[in-house]
Amino acid sequence: MKKLPVGIQTFSEIINEDYLYIDKTGIACSLVNNFKYVFLSRPRRFGKSLFLDTLHNIFEGNRELFRGLLIEKQWNWEVMYPVIKISFSGGIDSKETLRKKLFYILNGNQKRLDIRCDEKEDPSQCFAELLEKAYEKYRYVFLSRPRCFGKSLFLDMLKNIFEGNRELFRGLLIEQQWNWEVTWPVIKIRFGGGIHSQETLCKNLFSILNDNQKRLDILCD
Repeated sequence: MKKLPVGIQTFSEIINEDYLYIDKTGIACSLVNNFKYVFLSRPRRFGKSLFLDTLHNIFEGNRELFRGLLIEKQWNWEVMYPVIKISFSGGIDSKETLRKKLFYILNGNQKRLDIRCDEKEDPSQCFAELLEKAYEKYRYVFLSRPRCFGKSLFLDMLKNIFEGNRELFRGLLIEQQWNWEVTWPVIKIRFGGGIHSQETLCKNLFSILNDNQKRLDILCD
């Protein structure tokens, strides 16, 4: 009996270590052939990162990993695509941390794709340059966005937009589209696991509510 790949998010490790793998490569091929933009909205631990890593290996032409799988005879393995991989795992706690993380990600992709970008100050311009040069060199680009660049970061971006933190969005498209003179109170909701009793649930709820009252300068009776 094959081992179950619990917690493993790397396709090559599952195949090379002979873990149990349910063939989803036919779905991958269908998505690539029928759609240009795909958003994976499944919850955590539903295999999003593994599926993206599978696509990563498909586009890079790693045919040996797909021997005997459905996509082996459906894919043109003579064509290899450059893959730009973006992952914000590890957390972002400030604008400067985000900037450093972006350049770390972009520099890693430049090294892997054998591309050198001239832009060293603005990560958004560096990213645009990376896309342009990758396309010029390979004529195709596959953008891989694994976990942690998901709803948590997006919700935090919305929070900063509604709270009117315009300085964080300098040079971005929304700066010219949003009415920054109006600020909106944002309720921050946190979901926590490990609640084993009604008493613990009540304490967590009041902690969340008190946190929002303090941040919004509101006192509830």
